[in-house]
Amino acid sequence: FVSNWKQKSMASTTKGATIFFKSLPKIPIIGKMGWQKVHALLQKEPLEPTVVSSSVTGAASREGVNIPAHINFGDAIVVDQKKSVGSYVADLKGNKFLDLYSNDNSLPLGYNHSGLKTGLSNENIALHLLQGTNTALTPSQAVLDVVDETFTSVAPHGLTEVNLTAQSENEANELALRAALSKYSQQNGSNGPLSVISFKGNSHGDTLATLSASSDRVSSKIDVPAFQWSNLDFPALKYPLIENEKVNRAEEERCLENVENTIKSLRGRAPVGAIIVEPIQSNGDAYATPFFFRGLRHLSRQYGVNVVADETQTNLSTGNNWAHQHWGEDVVPDFVTFGRRMQASGYYTSPEFRDYATDELAIGSNNIARAFVFQEINKILNKQNLISFSNDAGAFVRVHLIQLAAHFPDLVQN
Repeated sequence: FVSNWKQKSMASTTKGATIFFKSLPKIPIIGKMGWQKVHALLQKEPLEPTVVSSSVTGAASREGVNIPAHINFGDAIVVDQKKSVGSYVADLKGNKFLDLYSNDNSLPLGYNHSGLKTGLSNENIALHLLQGTNTALTPSQAVLDVVDETFTSVAPHGLTEVNLTAQSENEANELALRAALSKYSQQNGSNGPLSVISFKGNSHGDTLATLSASSDRVSSKIDVPAFQWSNLDFPALKYPLIENEKVNRAEEERCLENVENTIKSLRGRAPVGAIIVEPIQSNGDAYATPFFFRGLRHLSRQYGVNVVADETQTNLSTGNNWAHQHWGEDVVPDFVTFGRRMQASGYYTSPEFRDYATDELAIGSNNIARAFVFQEINKILNKQNLISFSNDAGAFVRVHLIQLAAHFPDLVQN
């Protein structure tokens, strides 16, 4: 598989680059699954992307496609869900694209997974789609079971409370911030305004609080009222990491010092009650080392500030169930929000925050119905050991990216 990719992708490159790829070490990435199982998973996928139309974007790509004139799709590609498979998405023109974004981070098993299709005969999915469920007041036994058997089984270490009242990732972050600020206010007797610290490049949502904490889309904030919260520098690391350890450590220390100074300066005016951060920025293209996040957690404990780890984009995608697990076993946020790949949205927290959870948004059907979809996804993840497999594949890619960065430093920036 890798050999074919090398030959095809490097055919038109320089001789030196071709020699470089041939010199790369062969790294076993299959682990416990074995090549036969991998082939079984991939056998229905195309061997490579194919383009058969004259254009894949713009007006030309939509000729002959029935799009109502009053619907504004911009440059969107109209896809063919039935013909999409695995990591490949098809459009109505017959083009097949390698989808590196997994349909906006929502398909942990890819398109039209045969095992998942079989699992969707679960009657609880249709049952909870047909009728709204107030998970705070009148949950069904099936809801209690799926929380206990599935969502509890993937809970972050030390966070045993599961809140499934959100209807989207936006609401998951909003509700987590609300609970974090509520606890801080009541424990500190604060009756005035509170502040939240977030970081430049982070994206947390489009609701009032989450948009106030985001900085990735400035255009979304035009004419929209917002909280005047602190949006601080996120570490701007230099690559390759191994050659810039001292510079990067100084940069992360600078950002941590900025956090501490902000907490101190807002005392008595609008105390910082919460910090929200993405373990890996979904839109900001930035990453920090465990040193930064461990320092952030240390400061939060020192000043009694609650930390929300926004994992709505990073769950089930980094070789662990949660990206914050890479910070170290002893670094546990107060809240971990989830969504996207886990289908349903909500947050995990510890029992000490139970009294500060809200249930105003608990009535809904889609989020709970999709909780049963995740139940089926999780069965497949465990049966095929896919989280461990992604860890092996990630190690393979990482080693080769490091070598690529060394040979082509102008092309690899992060």
